[in-house]
Amino acid sequence: MLMRVNSKQVYDKFLYSGFKVLLRDDNRTVEDTLEIVESMLKLK
Repeated sequence: MLMRVNSKQVYDKFLYSGFKVLLRDDNRTVEDTLEIVESMLKLK
């Protein structure tokens, strides 16, 4: 089940679905991520 849900096909379908997606970046701080999310959702 997990392999099917986490397949490249499902990943790409979600990534290109039109929803706003923020990809994980381990070099980014929590605060930086929060700023990006606020900007994407027009909360700031």
